[in-house]
Amino acid sequence: HHVVSSEKEAYYRAVMAGVDMHMHGPGFWKGVVELVREGRIPESRIDEAARAILRAKFELGLFEHRFVDPQKIPERVFTPEHREFALKCARESIILLKNDGILPFSPDKKMTLFLTGPNANNHTILGDWTRPQPEDHVVTVLEGLQKVAGNGVTIRYFDCGDDLFHLEDTRIRRAGELARGADVSVVVVGSNSLRFQNDKKTSGENVDRAHINLFGKQLDLVKAVAAAGKPMVVVFVNSRPLAEPWIAEHAGAVLEVWEPGSMGGQAVAEVLFGRVNPSGRLPITIPRSEGQIQMIYNHKPSMYAHRYVDEKITPLYPFGFGLSYTTFELSGLKLASPKVRKGEKLQVSVAVRNTGRVAGSEVVQLYLNDEVSTYTRPVKELKAFQKVHLQPGEQKTVRFTLDTRKLGYYDRDGNYVLEPGWFTVFVGRSSADEKALTGRFELVE
Repeated sequence: HHVVSSEKEAYYRAVMAGVDMHMHGPGFWKGVVELVREGRIPESRIDEAARAILRAKFELGLFEHRFVDPQKIPERVFTPEHREFALKCARESIILLKNDGILPFSPDKKMTLFLTGPNANNHTILGDWTRPQPEDHVVTVLEGLQKVAGNGVTIRYFDCGDDLFHLEDTRIRRAGELARGADVSVVVVGSNSLRFQNDKKTSGENVDRAHINLFGKQLDLVKAVAAAGKPMVVVFVNSRPLAEPWIAEHAGAVLEVWEPGSMGGQAVAEVLFGRVNPSGRLPITIPRSEGQIQMIYNHKPSMYAHRYVDEKITPLYPFGFGLSYTTFELSGLKLASPKVRKGEKLQVSVAVRNTGRVAGSEVVQLYLNDEVSTYTRPVKELKAFQKVHLQPGEQKTVRFTLDTRKLGYYDRDGNYVLEPGWFTVFVGRSSADEKALTGRFELVE
């Protein structure tokens, strides 16, 4: 970055700034030794860095048990408990972005399900920084469907190819033809960040893109399947946000599953067939195109005052968004006091009710807005959230504790300030929830 004249000087600055360990880089330790001998880095700083590393190793038990018994690896790695936890994580991370009523599929209904897509039957669900895995350590989407679907469901899978750089037009056309003979289609698209498939990577570390749409001819594949005229579900397997407004408009349902891991295929199938009610929520805002970037929920008041002449001003999917197979209703927002002093805590409660016919989990989200401040503040900021599971008709009270110390911000001099004044509370189901409940309180000295 050209802020120092040599690598040795960079080592000095890094170590004295608090870097305890250098992950990678020839010459680092030699440079540090020279700096210690020259008296620029005190030995006490080396002791401090080593102490932090050794403490971590000690807490991991590596002082007592330094070596691994290879014979015990099958007993301790990827155990049934590990698999169950991986499945739980995958189930809870899947986000339902759209559903025109075609999901969930009925496990008892006789139907033909057509499955295709470059990520339908491979290990891209594992993501970056993984080694090649044994086949029995990974459940692909195809394998998950074969495991979960009922006896009346016929699954017809077409391998359209998994090289996103070279999807063939003939296979795309064939996929569209085969979709006509099915009752419903599932198309699994997205990206590939597997580092052991470096020639096929479209995502992951050190892989940048100029656009945020589907790479290559994947959208052509989706359109070919949609042209069959049958209900279609699009499943995104990806490590970065992908924006395809055409899919958002034309697909019957859209699932964002990210890179759900070794048991991801089973989790996807369970959501498709209703064994699991999706409860994931977007941790980011997804813009409609790269032209909308930066598109964020916690923007300054005037950021979107002007309109695009060729695009909507709203994102494709807002922060905190996610659908369910049931419906929820929030009511009765209560603030324990209209005033709270600095250093105190404010109790906020709200009732949430499952108004649908199936059990499900809602993520209740609490946002704040500092109404008047010395420096401009975001229109809202997420301060707390809770996931609550409810049976049909069940109602629970969700309680939040707001620590007033979290109501401040850093001024232009880097000082954390907590200014008295009025704050607006929003409690809803996403950052863009038009039915969010609101309240106000005043922070006083």
